Amino acid sequence: MLGVLIMKTIMLMGIIILLVGIIGFEISY
Repeated sequence: MLGVLIMKTIMLMGIIILLVGIIGFEISY
């Protein structure tokens, strides 16, 4: 159960980082 929670948290963090990176790239470009 805890492993699944950690996996979901990591996946969510990855998606947020990806979105922030795309938005940052769009603004800078």
